[in-house]
Amino acid sequence: MDIMDAVFVYQMKEKKELRWHGRVHGHGTGQYEIHYFLDGSGSFTNGNTRFTLKSGSFFVSPPQVVHSIQAEEKDPVTYYAVLLTIGKEEEKLCDVLDSLFASSPHMLGTNHRFFFEEIREKGLSSSALRRQEACHQLFSLLYQIAGTPEAITGSRDDHLIERALRFMQRHVRDSISLGDICGDLRLSDSYFIRLFKKRMHQAPMKHFMRLKVEAASALLTSTDKSIKEIAAHLSYSSEFHFSKQFKSHTGLSPSVYRSHYQQPIGYISEGNVQPAPVPRHERLRHHGGLSSPETQEPVDAFFLAGGYGTGDSLGSLHVLKVSIKDGMPALSWHGASQESVNPSYIAVDRKKNIVYAVNEIFTPPLMGSVSAFHVSTSLHLEQDVVFTHQGGCACHVSLSPDHDELWCCQYLAGTVTGIGLDEKGMPVSVLHTIVHEGSGQDSERQASPHPHCALPDPRGGGLYVADLGTDCLYRYNVKTWASPEVFRLPPGTGPRHLAVSQDGRFLYLVSELSNQLFTFIREKDSLHLIDTRELCPECPDASGETYAAGIFLAFGGRRLYVSLRGADEILIYDVDASSGCARLLQRHESGGAWPRSFSVDDRNLLLLAAHQKSHDITAWRLTQDGLFMEGEPVRISSPGAVCIVPLC
Repeated sequence: MDIMDAVFVYQMKEKKELRWHGRVHGHGTGQYEIHYFLDGSGSFTNGNTRFTLKSGSFFVSPPQVVHSIQAEEKDPVTYYAVLLTIGKEEEKLCDVLDSLFASSPHMLGTNHRFFFEEIREKGLSSSALRRQEACHQLFSLLYQIAGTPEAITGSRDDHLIERALRFMQRHVRDSISLGDICGDLRLSDSYFIRLFKKRMHQAPMKHFMRLKVEAASALLTSTDKSIKEIAAHLSYSSEFHFSKQFKSHTGLSPSVYRSHYQQPIGYISEGNVQPAPVPRHERLRHHGGLSSPETQEPVDAFFLAGGYGTGDSLGSLHVLKVSIKDGMPALSWHGASQESVNPSYIAVDRKKNIVYAVNEIFTPPLMGSVSAFHVSTSLHLEQDVVFTHQGGCACHVSLSPDHDELWCCQYLAGTVTGIGLDEKGMPVSVLHTIVHEGSGQDSERQASPHPHCALPDPRGGGLYVADLGTDCLYRYNVKTWASPEVFRLPPGTGPRHLAVSQDGRFLYLVSELSNQLFTFIREKDSLHLIDTRELCPECPDASGETYAAGIFLAFGGRRLYVSLRGADEILIYDVDASSGCARLLQRHESGGAWPRSFSVDDRNLLLLAAHQKSHDITAWRLTQDGLFMEGEPVRISSPGAVCIVPLC
């Protein structure tokens, strides 16, 4: 278990803050998020269930489960959130977290607030030992909640402490005395001090001062209030008194603390994108989020679109903004385009805010190059590096699970190149070059090897490569680089693109020349073909040339999408969770000509298709079952559009 990030949100009430922390979002494979609510009114939607918030409530959100906070401005919410990554070998811990999700909510009381503050401080420490200590502490709490929930509710004395903590929290902005607290509890000062020290291991007023510093820390890092305004807001007698007390608790002055830890929220303000630094665990994966059936509040999402251009002009890379207005998507370009010399495929590193685009060009000096862009906090692209390596006509790029290597396919050169990335995510050196040999049945299209797609095995250690020229699917062991496992497909198949299930058990391949969908299962360290489907019979109205193009898994792996150029349709399949086999649910027009690429947004609300020949991008609404809604798409002009991926 690793703690990716931990945040503290104090009295969430500003509009930007409500939209930022209240967005609908989910997490990727192996990622669980914990929420511990201390105070305030509102609700928490976790999956398909909405819960009324209560002080001390505790929730777990598993991978792919969307969740959101609906807070009330009049009684602002205060909470901790911890984002965890669970390794594939930690199945028992996953079971514990899944059981906590199923039995939500859990009432911990508010006397765990400093436990979570300690988790936050240690979990974000630069010391590996302190981070490990935080994991062990959290691990113990999770098992305690799952195994002995009655122990969490506490004794009668704990309920008295709980009342005291709530009183302190309600009056954290005020100047209160020990007598005020004891008067509310109807306890003597001496008895309450003994009781509080026994349970909380510190004196009551020292605890209250720490609450004030905690509140000040949140205001310093999540608002633009001046230090003087924060001191007054929390009823300190002077800015000097506040600064002195703050430094005694944190070791830093308020101004230095703000400069080190500032995490401004909210990048959308009444339709205008405002530059703002992004909290570490939010990054690109949380930057947007369209309206959900639960909230119906429109929030912008962003995609990356690339194309070949038209005529003598080369293609470029754009950020596409998608909004929901009156129940329909609205498309607009966000900022200026970036020259990327015919970007034919895109990969996004959401941890480091880097975008990679391979440049499909046939002439030096940019032949066989990949461009790296930094994504600014206002979601504009800033080109950092153009890295050139041997090979030509690059057509695909993917990122290793550890985010330390790029895999680029060179269609004409017959090679796959592994490019090493530095700590900032910039390409710096060629680490590996895979050279394919052979040919296929089609003398025009398969005269030589044509690696078209390289995807890492999500379980780690493996790299799948589909080669259109040799009719082969390869799996390389990236640790040993021994001879690859090779699965030979029928002559004239032309493997094009791949999709892999989140657990790495099932692999799906579409073929460009034979127009087929192949389903593989990986068992006992080898691939087995378990199903083959003809795509063109699924589209009886198709006439002329038809070529399968893109393939995409969405809805937690329950829906598989395939695009067909020529037929200009999208096929939607239901995926059986146990067998992995796909069953056709719907065939639907893509809305343009030659849908070379398409993508489903992170919230599973929209499908966007990039059309190379009609030079546009269309957006369709999806139902909760992942099918096309009735009606017409919206479209935006995009010359030679060939690739589109979600940015955030």
